[in-house]
Amino acid sequence: MSRRLFVLIALYGGIPAGLILALFIGWIVAQENATTVLQSADSPDRRYRAEFVREDPGVSSNYRYKVRVSPTNLSPLQQKLRELPFGPQYTALDANREPDKLTLRWTGPEELSIQCVGCAGDTTGKPDWRDIQLKYQIN
Repeated sequence: MSRRLFVLIALYGGIPAGLILALFIGWIVAQENATTVLQSADSPDRRYRAEFVREDPGVSSNYRYKVRVSPTNLSPLQQKLRELPFGPQYTALDANREPDKLTLRWTGPEELSIQCVGCAGDTTGKPDWRDIQLKYQIN
């Protein structure tokens, strides 16, 4: 009786868990393939990387443009999971349309300047993340 109960629990618990895992893996692969890095810049000490990316959310909406900052020494698993809310990445600028001109420039090992023409009204992040000072010039 206990063996049969174990098989039933494994069957009814394993199938949904496997399906959820397969959907999660598919989401990660789709998210990675739908993101194009348009510009990137490493900090002078090579600890951080700032990237200007275009994300394609699918047929339901337009491209999204983001400036994201993350450590450069991420493991392959951390690179895959960086889009999750608990991931090691920070979104410094979130735009719903393509900016006219965007420039990322490290002015020091812990200071990133983000200059964006055509980003007025878009969502900017806070002025610091970890030990990095973020300077925004948005118009």
